[in-house]
This record gives sequence, C-alpha cells and structure tokens, in this order.
Amino acid sequence: RSSASVGLVFDDVANPFHASLLRGVETVARTRGVLPLVGSSDEDAARERELAEAFLSRRVDGLIVVPAGSDHSYLRAERDAGVALVFVDRPPSFIDADCVLSDNLGGAFAATAHLIAHGHRRIAFLGDHERIFTAAERLRGYRDALADHGIPFDPALVRMELHDSRAASEAVADVLAGPTPPTAIFSAQN
Repeated sequence: RSSASVGLVFDDVANPFHASLLRGVETVARTRGVLPLVGSSDEDAARERELAEAFLSRRVDGLIVVPAGSDHSYLRAERDAGVALVFVDRPPSFIDADCVLSDNLGGAFAATAHLIAHGHRRIAFLGDHERIFTAAERLRGYRDALADHGIPFDPALVRMELHDSRAASEAVADVLAGPTPPTAIFSAQN
C-alpha cells in the first residue's frame, strides 16, 4: 500500500485539541508528501467505523483514530495487511495497536491538588460523558486528589454528561445556585 495518504478519525475536528493534533499531523505529513484525510465521528461508534472504512476503501496507508467505539476488532485485518494504526487520546479495545495517551488522571489530580493548596475545599467538577475514557480518568484523578487531602467526595458538586457548551453553561449555573456553592470549579474539558 502506498497511497501517500493517512486517515484521521476524530470526535470533532472543531475541538481545539483535535484541531491542534490535525495541524501537527498535517505539518509532518506535508514534509513526507502525505495527504491527511479527516472526519468527525461526533462521538458515535457507528460513525467512527463508517469513516475508518471509508478511508480504508481509499487505500490510506494509515489511520489515526480517537476512539468513540468500544470494539476496534474490525480493524484487525487491515492492521495485519500492513495499515499503520495509531489510537490517540483513548485506548483501543479488542485490538493490539499503538496508542498515544495523555496522563488525564495525573493531570486532574494535579489540578485538583493545586486548588486545594490554594484553600479550596468545595471544588465542583464538570466533565464529559463518563463512558469516555478521558472523562472517567479525569473524574478519578479529581476524586483521588480529594481523598488524598482528606476531603470527602460530594456528588452534588459533580456534573457529568456535558458534551457541549450549552450543557456546560447550564451545569455551572446549577452548581453555583446550590445551597452551598463551590469556591472553585475544575472544568475537565473544553
């Protein structure tokens, strides 16, 4: 295979993280005469697979995938045929492939510990869908930091399932309107 192209399947190419990733891939690809093809899965497993298969049908030399689905075994035959696979931001399932991850747990722990070090004890947490690897890891880091500092976890301060700015704005208003509002908010996403 040598199509001089690579397919990128992201959650949302408008997401600043994915836009930066695309820009980096594009910069490196250009120096090698490779064309990146990109699509947004919109956090939909069926759309992720549809995009991956569309890119593969165009004989891309590799795929870079931010997984939305929970089963990537459909890519085994392509991997075995020599298509390079790299998963980013979230680990793949049911396939052995390269994966690049950020330390979401450690970052969330450090961010929460920083707020605690500055005197905050009632820290709200805003997160994405808990089924998403990064969101679950960030929530775990937040909870671990609270526990490490002897602060009880208060589920009333946590808002999950916030996948768009409207939902996040409503969650902020909601948590601040509570009887004992937080003194800080840790937003674990854009």
